[in-house]
Amino acid sequence: MRTVCLGKDNPVLDKEHPPGVAGFSCVSGDVGIFGLVYYAEGLCNPTVVLCHGFPGMEKNGDIAQNLRRAGFNVVIFSYRGAWGSQGAFSFFGTVEDTQSVVRHVARKKLPEPDRFDSGRIVLVGHSMGAFAAFKAAAALPAIRDIALLTVWNIGLDAGRMGRDEETKKRVDYILDGVGCLAGATRAALLNEILQNEDVFDLQNDATAFRGRRVLLLGAKEDLFTPGGLHQALLAKALRREASFVSEKSLACDHVFSAKRNAVSRVLLKWLAEGGY
Repeated sequence: MRTVCLGKDNPVLDKEHPPGVAGFSCVSGDVGIFGLVYYAEGLCNPTVVLCHGFPGMEKNGDIAQNLRRAGFNVVIFSYRGAWGSQGAFSFFGTVEDTQSVVRHVARKKLPEPDRFDSGRIVLVGHSMGAFAAFKAAAALPAIRDIALLTVWNIGLDAGRMGRDEETKKRVDYILDGVGCLAGATRAALLNEILQNEDVFDLQNDATAFRGRRVLLLGAKEDLFTPGGLHQALLAKALRREASFVSEKSLACDHVFSAKRNAVSRVLLKWLAEGGY
């Protein structure tokens, strides 16, 4: 991993393989989804697949750039039904799409395949993207390292909505972004949540992460996915299954508005500790 001084650009040392960018598409299920890869300088670099939150929320492009400068290729993609990707949006779809993109990277199907080390792929997800990343990784045992930023455990909220008005208000607010999604309505997404409480509860997937590294980064002022519920309970379940859990929290809101560089520092430190 290359040393990064946040706020200062690194000189390009490999003139034949400088940092770059390319668009890509891949098939997920029976639809085509689209994304972007930020190439790090050089060849055979590890890759971070970065899963953004519920469409309309933060996409974390600045974090992608910082990871790229540290020597990681970074893949950002749009889930089905979002931002031009084909098909109808659903929460199940975000998980399948994440798995499809990871497999696309591992098979070196992206442009400039020599840039990728297919054996070193890290999943990083924010909010709903953390849900998608965690669920996808549960079925992808080759992924050793998973980072969850203000994770939204959708199944946990599903179980609480009927008895807790604040939880219902939080979920309703999150679903306000449904207007930019193809093939989805607020009612359909809410119904998907309520009908899949057990499947969507990330604690039930903890056994798949035995011996794997998981970073949970929360926000102390998070009004959407309070860390005392979503992060703390998942961390407890993972530790019970002997996962290597790193748990941290920053004094900011759900999208880390005032702590952007701090998020990158936490991620880079955790990645360095993992041998990257």
